[in-house]
Amino acid sequence: MLEVRNGMTGGTVNGQLVQANQVNLVTSEAAWPHQVGVIPTVADAFQPRGLVDLITAGRAVVLSGMGGIGKTQLAAHHAHEQLRGGQVDLLVWVTAGSRQAVQQTYAQAAAELGVPDLLAWLNTTTRRWLVVLDDLQDPADLRGLWPPVTAIGRTVTTTRRRDPALRTADRQVLPVDLFSAAESLAYLTDRLALHDLTEPDDHLAALATDLGHLPLALAQAAAYLIDLTDTGLTAAHYRTLLADRRPLATLAPTPSALPDDQEATLAAVLALSLARADAVTEGLATPMLRLMSVLDPNGIPVNVLTADGARCYLRENGEADAPAVIRALHRLSLADRIPAADQWHPELLRVHVLTQRAAFETVSDEAGRTKLLRHAVGALLSAWTDMGARLGFLGYLRANSASLRPHHPDLLGDDAGRSLALVEAVATSMTEDSSAATEFYHELLNRAVARLGPEHPFVLVVRRECARKGDHAAQDLELLLADQRRLLGERHIETLQTRQMLAKTVGDATAELEVSRRILKKQIRLFGRRAPVVLATRSQIAQLESVAEPARELALLEELLAAVDETNGPGRLMAVNIRRRMAALLLSTDESDATHARLVALADEVSRAVGPDSREGLQARFAVAAGLLRTKGVEAGHDAFRDLAADAVRVLGPEDELTRSLARMFELTGTCLADPHDPPV
Repeated sequence: MLEVRNGMTGGTVNGQLVQANQVNLVTSEAAWPHQVGVIPTVADAFQPRGLVDLITAGRAVVLSGMGGIGKTQLAAHHAHEQLRGGQVDLLVWVTAGSRQAVQQTYAQAAAELGVPDLLAWLNTTTRRWLVVLDDLQDPADLRGLWPPVTAIGRTVTTTRRRDPALRTADRQVLPVDLFSAAESLAYLTDRLALHDLTEPDDHLAALATDLGHLPLALAQAAAYLIDLTDTGLTAAHYRTLLADRRPLATLAPTPSALPDDQEATLAAVLALSLARADAVTEGLATPMLRLMSVLDPNGIPVNVLTADGARCYLRENGEADAPAVIRALHRLSLADRIPAADQWHPELLRVHVLTQRAAFETVSDEAGRTKLLRHAVGALLSAWTDMGARLGFLGYLRANSASLRPHHPDLLGDDAGRSLALVEAVATSMTEDSSAATEFYHELLNRAVARLGPEHPFVLVVRRECARKGDHAAQDLELLLADQRRLLGERHIETLQTRQMLAKTVGDATAELEVSRRILKKQIRLFGRRAPVVLATRSQIAQLESVAEPARELALLEELLAAVDETNGPGRLMAVNIRRRMAALLLSTDESDATHARLVALADEVSRAVGPDSREGLQARFAVAAGLLRTKGVEAGHDAFRDLAADAVRVLGPEDELTRSLARMFELTGTCLADPHDPPV
């Protein structure tokens, strides 16, 4: 505190001028320990996680994470512990929402300490100090205002930002993650126990999962349960309310019942996060998050969010610089950007389920939701065209398409939605075993019949796939062909494709070749010579024309492969299948070293296209192992199948069909090694 005493020993005062010959500054000593600012109350049932010791050990620490994740609580716990334990003489708590707010708190602290400049004093004092800068919104606000790094001082900053400028040689950034499942259960159990309430562990664990283990969401859900305990509300009931997609604002306790001196509901906190993001992205953050809100929170390929469908949606709200918006969402902790693991997997964005929900709730009318879903479907289809057969992308495509379905109950009501359903089916066939693919097609058929009726052309397409994969393929295809002739006509391309499949099923190669040639003519007229579907039919025709001449078919497939390799997206699937066919042909030709070398080269090309840890890559290596068995002997084959079976267990699991086949070959070659008179079949 400053006291100013003026003494005057005479003279004349004219106007407003006062002349003093002595000014004395008397400083009253601050009481120690001294606190400036209000430290938030530590939450009931506080969970220290693994960060408390790291915060204590650091000289300058930045706690970074999404809103509601508990950064302020960790800082408040640390501050209270330091004061209680006598570890600091001065504690300054700064609400760092703006540069002006920081400067005002610094000025208040300087005045209370009786010093002209707080930062200068912190740099030279022998007093132990802790400065907490809570909820820093922009690192630029602290330019020239960061507390000094000294041997006896500490700084803790909390922020939603991830800017590189936050990390320096003297300043450590600690990411604050969601509660673990164990921490969530412990928190909910302890919080309810304070009010003599109990719930089954599995009910609380399921509630925590639904809320994405976000600490603020758990705190307010627990408060809601406590506040309405007299109504019989339970965790199971709360989960039902969540599943009904009621607005988040209606699932919060009343303002007077907010826990731990909280001032804002979860809905308000998330809305503030969206508003801050919009402020730095010219209003594009919320539209981007709306697109993400109907996709898979665990991993959305970045190329989906930069595809044509996504850019069209963003353009309705401003200039569509999708990559810049994605960078901003990551920087503001509204999404986690996951680099691509390798060239076969896409770069991903992960987003919290409650952030998704808050963004989706900003779409207020049915027309807006319909438009959003249409653009999301378009984005997935555009990305499929670009990425094609990459194994990692196919898995995420399936997951994102599956996440979209509950939001889009009429997905099969338009051509784009039906196209996405078929793409998801192809992805399932590529990434799962045949039983899973068959199950998906039958489930799709049931949905299609319910929405479109049994005679819709799309239903007929799905029926063909179900028939092809069923136990009575020929009989089911005959029934389908009769329906198509009646509904579509004899010359319709779908009717012809069913005729082709039926001929293949019953082993009528002549009829299959004749129909395939007719299909090819129609496809060229409809789609052009370079379309993937045209190249696929050419591949089938090459195989049919050379049934008895593997060498001729190999030459035709080599020619076709050159054309297919120039295509993108789905064309890559064709290239993979052609190489697999070529590998099978090579196995049936000769056993020379040159043949085996070409077999290995084909397998390497497949692996480069779809990744070594893919079903297609493992199948190509199966052909190589079989070639080794034939050309190099049982011991070489046994070693190859051993390594391959181990990889299949790791990638596909022990119960997958391909894994079991590889394990069987490993066992057979092992038996043959033990008994040379019992060759493998």
